[in-house]
Amino acid sequence: MKTINHPGLQLKEKLRSADITAKFLAAKIGVANSQFVDILNGKRRVTPRIALALEKELGIKAVDLVRQQAEFELAEERREMAAEEQPPALASAAPALPLSAGYSRQYRNKEG
Repeated sequence: MKTINHPGLQLKEKLRSADITAKFLAAKIGVANSQFVDILNGKRRVTPRIALALEKELGIKAVDLVRQQAEFELAEERREMAAEEQPPALASAAPALPLSAGYSRQYRNKEG
């Protein structure tokens, strides 16, 4: 299965290659620095508004950023759904039954 990255990784690389700080670009596109850093770290979405602002400042097509965000979210959802469909492991399917205190004493008495 192909790994689909959050668009923040692409943006991070673009900033690095252009020698632009996140703080500078965040101010330029009108978002809080913390919000923009969250986008770069894949913790927030690239919204259409932010994609349009980034297109203007970096020359990255807004439609590409929005498409990559949608593909990332779909891939995440597929992974979550697949995890929910997995049958439980055999060890956890049947819980271990504790031995009763009487049985334990009886077993110990037979040994000794």
